Formats: sequence, C-alpha cells, structure tokens
Amino acid sequence: MMKKSKNTSPIVDELVKQRQKRKLTQEELAQIVGCSQSSIARIESGLVSPTLNMVDKICDALSITAIFKNKL
Repeated sequence: MMKKSKNTSPIVDELVKQRQKRKLTQEELAQIVGCSQSSIARIESGLVSPTLNMVDKICDALSITAIFKNKL
C-alpha cells in the first residue's frame, strides 16, 4: 500500500485508495485514462497537482460516484 505523502491532498489519497481497492496498477489506470504511468505516479506522490479534468477522468475510470466528485 502506498504511504501517504504529506504533499498529497485528501482527494488524491482517496483516488489512490480506490485504485488499489480495484487492484489496478498505475500503468493500467494510465491506459484507461489516456496518460502515462509517470503522470499517475507524479500525481499520487504529490509532485504535481492533477487538473480537475484529470481528476474527473480518474474518477470515471474508477467508477467513483458523483458524490465523491461533488466534494471537489
């Protein structure tokens, strides 16, 4: 399980948790979303903040309900 970085937001922490719950690798998620694995890794590690568009794509890929998306 990925350690929580002090540079990540609660939203990113939830996205990581949901990806891991679905047993998806960063590479698999990246393929679904249409970006590189390194982009997912940088977002998950807190090196970059995801755009709202990217958060939306990741939420859709993980089938996260609109309830979670409304917390943005």
